[in-house]
Amino acid sequence: MQLQDHQVEIRQYARDLEKEIDGKLDLYDWIGEQLELKIWRADDGIGWKAEILLTFGGPTVYIDLDSRYETSTLWHSWGAKANGEAEENTELHSRALHEAVNDMAEVGAE
Repeated sequence: MQLQDHQVEIRQYARDLEKEIDGKLDLYDWIGEQLELKIWRADDGIGWKAEILLTFGGPTVYIDLDSRYETSTLWHSWGAKANGEAEENTELHSRALHEAVNDMAEVGAE
């Protein structure tokens, strides 16, 4: 089985995205350049969830973040494993991204 033309090897995409994010001098600007950032705060004010929309329509790509976890989830509507088998999500490791969104969630809570 091989990747089809419209598919992206999602784990490699995630690793490339991690390098891009971690290489940014101003991660807040990078987040601002994306299509959308949504942050939901817990009713008790202790936690949050966030979604950063990178692309939509074909493919739809977004990152889910949750204050309870150190990793995020990258969702890619045309993602695949290296063998071409469909895979819609994988872990994304970027402490810097998580910390930036946490800062933004705290500022918005004031």
